Amino acid sequence: MALSEKDRMKRATKAAKQLPPGTKVRTLVQGSGHFRMTTTSAVLLGVFAVAFVVLLSRGIIIFPGLLLIAVVWGEIRPRRDLVATDQGLAILHRSPWTGSPKKVIVLLPPAPLYAGTTGGTVELELGPERITLKRKEFDRLAAAMGAVASAPVPQAPAGWTPPTGPGTY
Repeated sequence: MALSEKDRMKRATKAAKQLPPGTKVRTLVQGSGHFRMTTTSAVLLGVFAVAFVVLLSRGIIIFPGLLLIAVVWGEIRPRRDLVATDQGLAILHRSPWTGSPKKVIVLLPPAPLYAGTTGGTVELELGPERITLKRKEFDRLAAAMGAVASAPVPQAPAGWTPPTGPGTY
């Protein structure tokens, strides 16, 4: 879901409170972390699996509710806020209940951001996190960081043709 400018500014103000004093926030973008199996999600899935098997043995079939699915999904693929500041890039954990930034995961020094693809989503390796962003969010972040939005695509030299014949793939 797209983030309105008003909501983006509110969340950026809340994120600034989590950052070191004197840090100036340039922009905030939202993304999601890579897939991971957490203790909470494993326990929830285990409890559901045991309840499912016990009730199935008694002839009752149960289905997980939307709340269980949402909590497990939020644990497996957590939401992240990336904040471009005057001191670098901060990755913050977002609350699954309120959506506001709750704690700083990592503070990275200023560095250029590059996206290897020009598709609809961009995946970034940032410290211990792998974050997936929509292209528009990445472009906003890259502009705030003062970096190139996409890495240059290598071009073949003029007049070059791929080799053909036996032994070529």
